Amino acid sequence: MGEAYELDGQLFTTVGEFLDAAGHEYKHGDKDLAVQTLEDYGFSLSDINAAGHQPHPTAVRDDAHAVQDNGHAHTDDTKEEE
Repeated sequence: MGEAYELDGQLFTTVGEFLDAAGHEYKHGDKDLAVQTLEDYGFSLSDINAAGHQPHPTAVRDDAHAVQDNGHAHTDDTKEEE
């Protein structure tokens, strides 16, 4: 059985879900609870990208390519206009 993470009474079975929840708690709820829970599991604020207000990379891995493709297409459009 894999690792389980608990935050404010909720159980999470993947690191990505846990870090997303901790990030949401940090940004919109109890910052102290989020920080303490992260530290209890060996994580830090940098693991939830608290400064950048972005989801954890594990949670958006599939979307990363779409963002890059859109950025690339935008760059091509800009070149065509010149």
